[in-house]
Amino acid sequence: MIVGGGDHAFDTAIQLSDIADNVTILVNREYAKAKEKTVKIAEELGTEILYNTEIIRILKNSSGTFERIQIRNNETGTKKVINADELFIAIGFEPVKRFLKSNGFVLKKDGSIDVDINLETNIQGVFTAGDVTGEVRLIATACAEGIVAAIHAFEEIKKPYWLCWHLYFDNISWRVQYESSINSKLKI
Repeated sequence: MIVGGGDHAFDTAIQLSDIADNVTILVNREYAKAKEKTVKIAEELGTEILYNTEIIRILKNSSGTFERIQIRNNETGTKKVINADELFIAIGFEPVKRFLKSNGFVLKKDGSIDVDINLETNIQGVFTAGDVTGEVRLIATACAEGIVAAIHAFEEIKKPYWLCWHLYFDNISWRVQYESSINSKLKI
C-alpha cells in the first residue's frame, strides 16, 4: 500500500511490482501528479490505483502490529477496511506529519519520527529511515539507515525468531539422539 500521487509514489509501485503480490496506490485527488508515462507503466504492471481516496485510520492487531487500514473515498464518502502488509508514505512532509500524529506515531520536537536504535517507531513492525528520522540529512545516511531498517524489518517479519532456533536445536537434539541409538546398536 502506497500513499501518494506523485512520481515517487508511482516509481515505488513500479519497483515493488517485482516482489509484491499486489500493489495499491491511494491518491487523494482525481488524478495523479506523476508523469503520465509512469502512471501507465504502473497500471500495466497491475498496480491498483484508488483515486479520491485517503487513509482515515491505521488498524493494529492485539499485539499492536500494523495490519490493516481504513480508507475513505472522498467523492462518495464510502469507507472500507483493507489488509496491508506494508505501508509506504510518499507525500510531502507536512501532510505526513499530520498523518503520523493522528495515527499514534511519536514525533520529536522538530516533527521527525522518533525511532529506536533499530529505526523502529513506537508502533511495532513499522520502521523508517532517511530525512524523516531527523538525523543527518544526506543521501548516504538515508541509504545506510535504509539498510539498517530493512534488516530489522526482515527480522520482524521472520518472527518469532525463537521458533526457528527452537526447531534448529530440536533437530540437532533429535539427530544426536538418533545417531547415539544407531551407534549403540552397531556398537560403534
